[in-house]
Amino acid sequence: MAIKLIVSDLDGTLLNENHKISEVTVKAIRAAENDGIRWLTATGRAWNTAFPLLEEAGVTCDFVLLNGAEFRSSGGRLIQAEAISNREAGKTIRILQEQGIGFELNTESGDYSTDTELCSTASVEPASSMALMAAR
Repeated sequence: MAIKLIVSDLDGTLLNENHKISEVTVKAIRAAENDGIRWLTATGRAWNTAFPLLEEAGVTCDFVLLNGAEFRSSGGRLIQAEAISNREAGKTIRILQEQGIGFELNTESGDYSTDTELCSTASVEPASSMALMAAR
């Protein structure tokens, strides 16, 4: 059976210690594509932090983003999204905060995280606001 698709993460996989895709890696991706193998990047990152890394390296591919919450074309067109409802997000956040566990959640009203450096598109949402959202 021939390989038809390669899926790779960014951080700790494609990106080197300088947070760039090396020329050796770009050559390997191109060789796979020349053999008819489709390349796809899967990452916990959002579009605006993942796409520029591949664009800079000259790599064009589709993306699975936000830990599977979005699937986007190589040009950024949203193909599929699976958001958590505000009610479920609120419940989840309350449980995580009670346990002292950091989080990143992607909801229909935006992305929320306890660490906005981890998810640069997220905002820190106080539990009280999320509790109000959950009550809706």
